[in-house]
Amino acid sequence: MSEERLMIMRMLADGTINVDEASRLLDAIGEEPSTAPYADPASRRVSQNSRRDSDPFTKFTPDELIELRDHGVTAAFIRELREAGLSDLSVDQLIELANHGVSSSFIREIGAEGLRDLDIDQLVEFVDHGVKPQFIREMREIGLGPLTTDELITLTDHGVKAQFIREVREAGLRNLNVDDLIALTDHGVKAQFIREVREAGLHIEDADAWIALADHGVKAQFIREVREAGLRIEDVEALIELSEHGVSAKYIREVREAGLHIEDVDTLIELSEHGVSAKYIREIGAEGLRGLSVDQLIEFVEHGVDPQYIREMHDLDVPAHN
Repeated sequence: MSEERLMIMRMLADGTINVDEASRLLDAIGEEPSTAPYADPASRRVSQNSRRDSDPFTKFTPDELIELRDHGVTAAFIRELREAGLSDLSVDQLIELANHGVSSSFIREIGAEGLRDLDIDQLVEFVDHGVKPQFIREMREIGLGPLTTDELITLTDHGVKAQFIREVREAGLRNLNVDDLIALTDHGVKAQFIREVREAGLHIEDADAWIALADHGVKAQFIREVREAGLRIEDVEALIELSEHGVSAKYIREVREAGLHIEDVDTLIELSEHGVSAKYIREIGAEGLRGLSVDQLIEFVEHGVDPQYIREMHDLDVPAHN
């Protein structure tokens, strides 16, 4: 005799249900009714109270038993939940736990990681979002926390791994919070990138700044070369602007070697965009036009005043104005 059939027989014997209700329950579990157990007076010898204490099904109505059966909730499942610390659950809670695959072993394992007394919704969310006991343990072992259930779920959803946190810390970023770690993961900022940029001489702590550098494709090599060219920039936005406008370290170095020592990033970008090259600066300087302002250099280029034109004009025998 199946466990479910035995429970129904006991309920009938206790008077909890009548014959018609027992027949409905047996139909629901796919078993044929039998009249023999219904009339057995010996089955009434066990006290109703003792059965209710030991039998998890005796507290349910016939409709509830049918609903529990439809959702695959077994007596063994209920007993295991009780042993894991969950008792006095409603029918809806039992069905919700079963439907979402919350097992007693899962409850025990996350309890062993320090997460006890979670409510039903939290347990269901953990399972739905794939928060594993191992993940909880790894977060605790690397010293991240204490974490709330929502933080554990969000970290899992965004794929933040303990190894990533460890590597980022080893690269020099040791004071990141949960939001920072999620943002760095979402934007693909790797520990290697952080390490290389810091080795290039740029020491920043803000997660948003790291994300901006990565999103705009600013490489560690570019930062190193710009600094070696004489431009000691610490501002992330300035480095991004140089990179976005194609101002290379070579251009910066050559312009400075040509005698134009510019520190302002916007000015360097303006010169580059207007095609003012280091060669042009040197050549017009050789024609006697040294010390021109940035605006004058740009105007010369825009109006086509080239070194040859300047030389030809100088070669004219034109008397000087008084």
